[in-house]
Order: sequence, then C-alpha cells, then structure tokens
Amino acid sequence: MKSLMRFIFPPQLCNPESTGRLDLFAHYGPCDEDGNLHGGWNGHHIHTDLEIRHMITELNTEQLYTLLAKPRETVETLVKEMLPKAVRHVYTEKEIHRMFRVISPNDAGRYKFSDMQNLILKDQRRRLLTLIHGGEISKATRRPIPFQTKPGKILTEITTRKKLRPNEEIISLEKRLHGYCGLIAPLEQQNLSNALVANVKILPTNGLGDVNDRWDRYCAIRQTGKVSYVRARNAPRIRFMGDDDLADKAQSCSTMTATKSMNGPRDRKATL
Repeated sequence: MKSLMRFIFPPQLCNPESTGRLDLFAHYGPCDEDGNLHGGWNGHHIHTDLEIRHMITELNTEQLYTLLAKPRETVETLVKEMLPKAVRHVYTEKEIHRMFRVISPNDAGRYKFSDMQNLILKDQRRRLLTLIHGGEISKATRRPIPFQTKPGKILTEITTRKKLRPNEEIISLEKRLHGYCGLIAPLEQQNLSNALVANVKILPTNGLGDVNDRWDRYCAIRQTGKVSYVRARNAPRIRFMGDDDLADKAQSCSTMTATKSMNGPRDRKATL
C-alpha cells in the first residue's frame, strides 16, 4: 500500500491525477517499491509524469468508447464531452484507503494484486457508466456566499454620493427603493409609496455595509426549505397540483401541531 500511495501521490507533484493513476495501476501495474510504473521492453523504462498524464487521457477515452459500444463516428462528440469530467476526477488518500477496506493484507502487510485490480476496475466502470447515464462523479464545491458583494457595491455607488445632479437623484432614489423597500416593510405595505420613499430617504447612506463587513445579509435565506429532524405524524401536508410542487420544498414532511388548544395537553403524536 505504501508503494501504491507513492505512485498515486508522488511527492514531486502538488495536484496529481490520483484517480487516473489508480486506473493505470490496475491496467498496467503493479508498480515497484519506489512507486514507479514500468513499461517498455522487459519493463526497463520508467514512465514519466507527462507520459502518465497522456496515458490517463488515452485510457479513459478507450474505456468510454468500449462502454458505449457504438461506432466511434457516432459517439465521438459524446466522448469528448465526458472525457474532461472523467480525467478531472480525483480521489483523496482517505477515500482510497476506504476503497481497499473490503480486502485484507497478508501477514507481510501486502495486498494481492488481483484483488486490488478487481476493485479498481469495478470502480472505474461505475464512474464511467455514471457519466454515460448523465450523472456526476465529482462533488460540487460549496463556496460560501460573501457577506457583501463587490458588484453590488459598484452598482449602488450612486446611492452613496454626497452630491447628485437632478437626473442622478431619480436613479439614486430608484436604486434605494429597490434595495430597501423589502427590508423596511412587508409585502402588504409595498403600496404605501409616500411612506416608503420618506423612510428610504432617511436611511443611512452607507448601505447595508462594507464589502469586508462581517454582517451577514444572507443569513435568513440560507438552507431554506431544509427538512428538520422533527417528524410530525398528526396532520398531512396539503399539496396543490397546479404549481408542479415548486412551492412545497418539503413534500414528505407533515405539518407540526404543538397543542390541541391553548391550555390543553400537548399532542404526543409528533416524535423527535
């Protein structure tokens, strides 16, 4: 396992293609004790990092053509679309160790190559079939929403000026109305135009905060519609068929009734 990890994560590369190197290990391995993959006549040639990168691309291309089982001219465009996703996928060291948990090493701490090969080939087939069927094999990175956006500051720069020309006053007031009316009044009071304009004008001119401010203006909309661990079984949720279930984000979660009356006993049907 140490030599395999040395081949998959070579010390001279910062971001190695770990998944592609794992596939090469199954097809052209095993590697030596130093983590080098040999090839050529009688195995005297040690493949360089550039050669391994080209081998990964060629291997994934041929495997996609094999799994599609159609003439190359027919699926060439489809393979070119899926190939970058297949090559870009990488495994972490923890995930590779978890993959080989189902097999056991011998007394010397070595794994049988045929067992490792079967696991890797099965995993490679699963990944490529997922791409062929339209799925995703890489986890999408969730980037945090910034507290205040730089584009928003640039677009609302006119609202923070101390002096405005007459034509700019209309634009500034329109931007302030769009940005603050929903924050200072509920939906049923949005028709009170005179009151909204008066309240918007007395708001601070610095807006919702600086770009580097730690005030999170998006805290109320994070994880909206996420079902909690409370499972209520007392009242089913009423579904409306005309909106394609867009309004109901938690279709399988029933409504929660805490009490039967104001002073009555608690309803024990809701289980935590």
